[in-house]
Amino acid sequence: MATPIFVKPLSDKFLSRILAIFCEKGGIGKTTTALNTTWFAADVHKMKVLAVELDAQGNTTNTLTSEVPRNALTGSMLFKEELPANKKPIEISPNIHLIAADKQLKKVDSYVQAEDKAAARELYHIVRNNLRKLAVNYDLIVIDTPPTAELRYTAALVAADSFVTPTTMDAFGMDGIASVAEIERDVKSIYGNPRLKNIGILPNKVQKRSALNNNMLDQLKQANMKTTPMVIYLRSDIENKLYEGKRSPHMREACEHILAEVMK
Repeated sequence: MATPIFVKPLSDKFLSRILAIFCEKGGIGKTTTALNTTWFAADVHKMKVLAVELDAQGNTTNTLTSEVPRNALTGSMLFKEELPANKKPIEISPNIHLIAADKQLKKVDSYVQAEDKAAARELYHIVRNNLRKLAVNYDLIVIDTPPTAELRYTAALVAADSFVTPTTMDAFGMDGIASVAEIERDVKSIYGNPRLKNIGILPNKVQKRSALNNNMLDQLKQANMKTTPMVIYLRSDIENKLYEGKRSPHMREACEHILAEVMK
């Protein structure tokens, strides 16, 4: 049996980490990355993980559970100054808990105008403070973000220690990473998270024999954009395992790298 790439024993002094999975495009592998990172951390490394979904579509939630109980702490509640005392994350397994997506998440986008930097900053810090309160019970928090809801994905980045950007090597995927540097800069300089770590762009669903995909990979290198040292190739096993609610061995190298970077 191969030795895991990432091995970090937990201790009483271990501090929880918050990871955001971020890209401004949908269908590029955010949920796949969020779930596999959660499963590898919890199942292989025995970490206690809180999965958080801020995407109202609920793909992460629907993969992890078929039912959201009435006493569940849900994503929209993180945007309230005080977390409801009678709500709690859903226990999926002893090592995985979930803050589920809910329909109220879409209403969050109207709480403030993103252009109102001061009001937005205040809202982002409410989310960060709420997640930090929850973090004392976990080794890792993994946030699955929406592709287009600026308030919600920025809130995740303001709360996070690190973020990774999965994307596909095509025109649509490249559009999704065009503004990463600008958003990262705003999060650090305007919204008060100067230590946010960019793990890099994670090329996903790459077809080895595709001239377009290989050309896009070359463009990333030439543009000196930070990327992960591995790519995820297009494999049916990854999607099949996702639908079964299981981690894919083909995601292991990427997830181990993400975990190692988060925990540094």
